[in-house]
Amino acid sequence: MEANFDNQGDLVPSELGTKEYWSTVYENEKDNFKNYGDPGEIWFGEESEERILRWLEKKKISKNKEIVDLGCGNGMMLVSLSRSGFTNLTGIDYCSEAVELSKSVALSHDIHNINFKVLDLVGNLDISGFDIAFDKGTYDAISLNPENAVEKRQRYIENVSNLLNDDGLFIITTCNWTDHEIVSHCKDVFQCFEVIPTPTFQFGGKIGNVVSTLVLQKKLK
Repeated sequence: MEANFDNQGDLVPSELGTKEYWSTVYENEKDNFKNYGDPGEIWFGEESEERILRWLEKKKISKNKEIVDLGCGNGMMLVSLSRSGFTNLTGIDYCSEAVELSKSVALSHDIHNINFKVLDLVGNLDISGFDIAFDKGTYDAISLNPENAVEKRQRYIENVSNLLNDDGLFIITTCNWTDHEIVSHCKDVFQCFEVIPTPTFQFGGKIGNVVSTLVLQKKLK
């Protein structure tokens, strides 16, 4: 989901930031899963999921923590969490097609303990009580929205903070923003807890990351 930036340092709008685009994508992936058993793409690859799971294990995160996947897509992150023993799992997506696909994928793995919801994460949310929230590409997509992307980004960050318990963790993976940019965007309601190392590359004498994964902690009000 790599994108271009304008002169103000904001991402240039793209169809990747629209609900219509993702509804079409997941409608097609529903058909592919039904016909061929292929759940579709895992955003940022399986290694990205495994990296997060290793971090959770390293930090000895309790298996009964309330966890929500924001923009759950095909639900594979939640399947991996369930397989790792986590029991209180929720998946949210604004595309009903994605939620339908997620449910089918979970059932195909004989997993029945995931709660799925169709919700707009930049709308008015009436859910809370989560200890950990995951984002793998959702913030990137919101940042590409053709209509008031900056405003929607901020609304999303505020909503994530509100759905988390005090000291809750927001684990975000992005390919469009640097660690420092994410910390800056979220500074009003989150502080950086830890940066999970990701693969680096070198170009023109500079070292960068293909993706960044940060663990942010909700600030106490």
